[in-house]
Amino acid sequence: MIKHFFAHYWKSVIRNASWRRNLMSKIVFGILMLYLIMIFIYIGASLPEILAKIGGDPVSAFNSFLLWYFLIDLLFRTMMQSLPVIQVIPYLRFKFRRATVIHYLLLKSLWNIFNFLPWLIVIPFCTRIIPTESSCTPYVLGIFLMLIINNFLALFFQYISQKNFYFSLIPIILVAANYFLQRSGNLPASLSTQLGNGLLNGNLLILLSLAILLAIAYYLNRNLLQNGFYLDEVKTKKISEDRFARFPGMGIFDRFGLTGKYMALEANLLLRNRRPRQGLVMLPIFWAYLVWVILRDADKFTNGAMGVYFISIVVGMAAIIYGQFLFSWESSYFDGIMARRNDFTRYVLAKYYLMSILVTLSFVPLYISMVIIAHVNPLILISLTIFVLGPIQFIIFFFGTLNDARVDLAGGQFFNYQGVKGKHFLVSFAFFLIPFLLYLLLDYLLGSTPALLIIAAIGSIFIIFHKYWLEKVIIRKFISRKYKNLEGFRKLTA
Repeated sequence: MIKHFFAHYWKSVIRNASWRRNLMSKIVFGILMLYLIMIFIYIGASLPEILAKIGGDPVSAFNSFLLWYFLIDLLFRTMMQSLPVIQVIPYLRFKFRRATVIHYLLLKSLWNIFNFLPWLIVIPFCTRIIPTESSCTPYVLGIFLMLIINNFLALFFQYISQKNFYFSLIPIILVAANYFLQRSGNLPASLSTQLGNGLLNGNLLILLSLAILLAIAYYLNRNLLQNGFYLDEVKTKKISEDRFARFPGMGIFDRFGLTGKYMALEANLLLRNRRPRQGLVMLPIFWAYLVWVILRDADKFTNGAMGVYFISIVVGMAAIIYGQFLFSWESSYFDGIMARRNDFTRYVLAKYYLMSILVTLSFVPLYISMVIIAHVNPLILISLTIFVLGPIQFIIFFFGTLNDARVDLAGGQFFNYQGVKGKHFLVSFAFFLIPFLLYLLLDYLLGSTPALLIIAAIGSIFIIFHKYWLEKVIIRKFISRKYKNLEGFRKLTA
């Protein structure tokens, strides 16, 4: 029966109308993929020379990065790898076992780019650097087992994170722990080298341990899928309704009345569903990378126009990730929102306050890392944060009213262009180009400090009168094109 599932899946892909409609784009994508494959093969073949420049044995140098690679691979799989699904309703008239469907879903998860790309580097590297076939075979087998273990561990973390968001932080914690251990005593690199050398020597104990770990990872996923196979399983469990009503910690919004309840609902939506949750999980990684780039050359990136440019990106990242689909997050049930007797003004205010909280939460760690530690001019960071809370949020809200594209909350964030239109690119450029160009003009006319003060003043005016422009501009604009937006939200292929 499993082979029939795979055959039907392949036919559903090639018979899909979108496959034929976008055939030319798929041909271009295939050419780009072939180009990337050639690049990876070239990197794998050139890796011995690259590692030789570091010094020492290239094989040991390669093995020292194995643990790093698989931890980062696990992190990105957890955020980017799609969960395997099946449209089981058409098969309910046929006789098949539940275990068959579960095994099909787990085997289907192996077909992804994360299990394919490493071989383009590993196999050319092995054929060039490892002298005998007898040592290359267990080495390749060990890497294969570790890739499949990562595949099933990523699925496991994705499944359990749907019930509790905090489980999705485990891969991030593992990467961070590996980093600090590496800084403190070089222990991970030593263990990674021993693991790789053991595979080269054909250590059966290591291979057997990896096989046992693979079996455990497979069993955990099979057990999760088996226990959650029925849609009505929740009815059989005596769990309080409050557990499903809100995400932990949302009671803090109750003190803000009806607006706070809307904020709690919006926060639940962002944290429970895969696409917005992946965007929020990526925020700390964006912040850490951009702060590292800025602080690596503090004199260049923390003063003047370049400082304004890069700090605008760091501060405004949270607003743009949440605001690019400001109303489209609820696109699948926006008809119900508009049909009920809701206070639409408070609904929009809740979105504004929630976006402001995200920007403010990003400001605190940035202030500590950039101002207190790196001695960056605090006026730059404070003025740009105020400007993002004012005019930039106004721009994001305005373009949000023009977005009539449907967004699937269960889809992945990465390489997913559903709901993305040209307006999103305009907003993406606006949130850092506007303060940058404004600073250049004011700095030329008045100087650096007056320019930053004027930017902060403009932002303060927009913050003080936020209710006015939300009611008179944003809400009126949305109401005027309400039916056009609702029509776009209903399109399943938008």
